[in-house]
Amino acid sequence: MSSLIAATVFFLLIHFGVSGTRLRDVLVARMGAGFYRGALVFAAIAAGRNQFLPAVREIGILRPVIAIAAFAVIMYFHGQLFGAALTAAS
Repeated sequence: MSSLIAATVFFLLIHFGVSGTRLRDVLVARMGAGFYRGALVFAAIAAGRNQFLPAVREIGILRPVIAIAAFAVIMYFHGQLFGAALTAAS
């Protein structure tokens, strides 16, 4: 029970103590937007609020598998579908 309380306090701290204040702007300016988003996702996972298995139990395994397969097919055929290949700019 204490770990649930600690995770809840941590979750509220990172969302209301950081994201809802000017501290967020300072952190984004220092770390960069992408790194800040990644750190926030990691913090949410560490707090136990962003878990994969409970979501799979709720929606089933078929939907994530279909989504991953659709993403892979779209990325593979991107050039043929949209006229612009996914290659690195040189």
